[in-house]
Amino acid sequence: MSRMGRVAQGLTLLVLPVVLAVVALRLDRDRGPWWLGSNSDPSYQYLLNSLLVRLGHPPCHVDHPGTPLQSLGAAVLQATTPGREGEVQMRAVLADPEAALARIHRTLLAGAVVALALAGGLVWARSGSWWLALGVQLTPLLQVGTYRSTLWVDPEALLVPLAVLLVALLVMGELGPEGAEAPRRDRWLAPVLGLVAGVGLATKITFAPLCLLALLTRRTWREAGWTLGAMGAGTAGALAPAFSEVPRMLRWFERLATHTGTYGTGAEGFVDPTRYLSGIGSMVLADRVLLVLAVVAVVVGGAGGRWWGGEVVRARHRRLLLLTAGVQILGVLLVAKHPHPRYLVPVAISAAFNAVLLADLVRRVGPRPGGRWIRRGVLGLGLVGTILVWSDGRELAQELRGLRDRQLSFVREVDDLAARGRHVDYYRSSSVAFALHFGNGTAWRLFAEPLAELHPGRLFFNRFTGRFETFAGPVPFDQVAGNAPLFLVGTGGIESPVPGGIGLPPPGWSLIAVRRSGEMTLHRLGPEKRPP
Repeated sequence: MSRMGRVAQGLTLLVLPVVLAVVALRLDRDRGPWWLGSNSDPSYQYLLNSLLVRLGHPPCHVDHPGTPLQSLGAAVLQATTPGREGEVQMRAVLADPEAALARIHRTLLAGAVVALALAGGLVWARSGSWWLALGVQLTPLLQVGTYRSTLWVDPEALLVPLAVLLVALLVMGELGPEGAEAPRRDRWLAPVLGLVAGVGLATKITFAPLCLLALLTRRTWREAGWTLGAMGAGTAGALAPAFSEVPRMLRWFERLATHTGTYGTGAEGFVDPTRYLSGIGSMVLADRVLLVLAVVAVVVGGAGGRWWGGEVVRARHRRLLLLTAGVQILGVLLVAKHPHPRYLVPVAISAAFNAVLLADLVRRVGPRPGGRWIRRGVLGLGLVGTILVWSDGRELAQELRGLRDRQLSFVREVDDLAARGRHVDYYRSSSVAFALHFGNGTAWRLFAEPLAELHPGRLFFNRFTGRFETFAGPVPFDQVAGNAPLFLVGTGGIESPVPGGIGLPPPGWSLIAVRRSGEMTLHRLGPEKRPP
């Protein structure tokens, strides 16, 4: 191929990253503002914790741990917020949090787009195969979870580019030079692979299966050592802003592992067998692309040598296919305790490694009998996958638009009714004030004073503790109670008593659900009318 032809072929590897950007920006419009109840958790938590890091404080929200995302957010806020002093930038962010979140979101999306383009370019340069480069790029885009992960400012938005880059590095390690050239390749590849894996692990613990895959696919103990060392350095460096909170992180992860319920609740033990088996089933079916490629990897890895001959399906290819599928199965088992598709995102993207290994085998089949039909089958599966993800994407867009419109309509209706008394927000209430209060509650409440100035007199109810709160913290009910009714707006029930809470309704008061729309509810809490 001529030089111009190769340049043109290389430019085509920019098409899919552009597709990701266009689709993500369209879904961004369908999602609606960040302060909507369906969007504020955890985006506002990460915004205010990024602001903490910008001001030199350790982050308070370390459940994921999420520190690399908070550090990135801090850098974006520092670089793009008017003013140079921390106090000035803090007040600017709190005054217009939606704009600040939009800037962080655009940065995360740009990172995903660049990572996808870079992954394709690196694999193409190393393997010389445009088709293998396309496989690395296309596989994540056939998974609706990739697009869903671009919607919010949360760890998954950063895990997407990290997982894509890790897969590209794995592919480069397998398709790079052999023999005397290999050691020179591995001197930089293994440490870089470890650094990417370490940052991913510090972003969210669900990246752990990919860290294991990075270690187990190394060719020598020396490579594995370099990768492990760089992984440790990457994790430690990424967690540096939250170093003082590491003991709290470890206690949280210990509680997750040693209690049978979700998020560290329930009886002591690893899992509840009934719920766990149900969770496994839902996670197995959560991503069709991962399921199909893992099954094909097991079949080809286990029997490929007998089907195509050892010289076609090399022993290492078979081992890698089985190993990768095994790690992916382990990843499903790890997240089945808390079954939600977003926890599967890194493992799902690792299916691109299966796709490239299988595509490389198809390439090696060449003119052998059946080779043409194998290639046609692969193209057919790609076409079916494209049609399915298009359908899934349309459903996702409709779901987002419907949820956005219902919430905005409910907000307008609630504002009219709540004007007859005092407005009280609780969990997932659609208001800027509540979104900021929610984020501030996991940011050491450091921003209580400026928030109270920006949103004077706002009152909230914490349905998890059963207490009324201001930006500064809990307040006794007798300071809240008056002759006017309270209108409580949010998602989920508030009638059940909470240990240590006041219990709703308190004696002498009545609680009535005035309006419902999906999961959103408007309650009226007012003094009971006594007979004359």
